[in-house]
Amino acid sequence: MGLLRNLPPEQQSSADVAALIGSLRNSSFGLFFHVRADINRPLADSVAYTNIALPLHTDLATRELQPGVQMLFCLTNDAEGEKNVFVDAFRVAEDLRQSEPEVFRNLCETIWEWKYSTNEEDYRVEGPMIVLDRYNQIREVRSITSQRGTLQVPYNQVDACYNALLTWYRRVKESRYQVRFKLQPGDLIAFDNRRILHSRTHFNLNSGSRYLIGCYVDTDDLMSKMRVLSRGQG
Repeated sequence: MGLLRNLPPEQQSSADVAALIGSLRNSSFGLFFHVRADINRPLADSVAYTNIALPLHTDLATRELQPGVQMLFCLTNDAEGEKNVFVDAFRVAEDLRQSEPEVFRNLCETIWEWKYSTNEEDYRVEGPMIVLDRYNQIREVRSITSQRGTLQVPYNQVDACYNALLTWYRRVKESRYQVRFKLQPGDLIAFDNRRILHSRTHFNLNSGSRYLIGCYVDTDDLMSKMRVLSRGQG
C-alpha cells in the first residue's frame, strides 16, 4: 500500500497519478467509479453507495483477472464515524498455513463460483480463494461474500469447506491484522487488490458527506514502470 497526501481535491488528481503508472483499466463502473452515499438514493444498486459498513473484500472478484492496483482518492469526508479498513490477506493466509494447514489447503483447493449479474451483465468465474504459484508462494487472494456462489463439492467435503471459509472470515476480522484510518480530502491510497482486503465502517449519513473516486491500473504496468525507473530511464 502507498498513501499520497495533500493532492488537489479534484478528479484530475487521481487521473494524473494513475497516468504515471500506466493505462486505466475499464470496468462495469467506467474508468473511474464514484463512491458516495446519497440520502436521496435509498435503492442504491450497491452497498458501497450507502452508509452501511462494507465487509472486507477484493474488487471485481468475478473477473477472470482481478484488477491489480486499486486507487481510492478522497474528495470530501466529513461524515462522522467512518474509517477505511485494510488487511494484508497474504499475512493472514501465511499464518493459517502455519497454524491450521488443513484450513489453508482447503482454501487453496476448493473451487468456488464467483458471480455478478445485472440486467445488462453476467460475469462468472471459478477459482479458489487462495491461488499459489509454481513455487508454492501465494500469488492472489479472491474474497468477497456477496459475490461468492454456491458450493459444488461432494457431500462429505461440505463441512470442511465451510469450516475453512468461516475460519478465514473470522481471521481477517481480528484487530491484529487490520489497519484503520480515515482518509482526508486530498489523500490518495493505492494498494494491491489481489493481496489487500479493504472495507469501511458504518458512518452517519446525516453528519456530512463522503466522496471517493476510484480507479484501477494493471500490475504489469506498475512492474514495468518500476523496472524502467530502477534503470534510471524513467
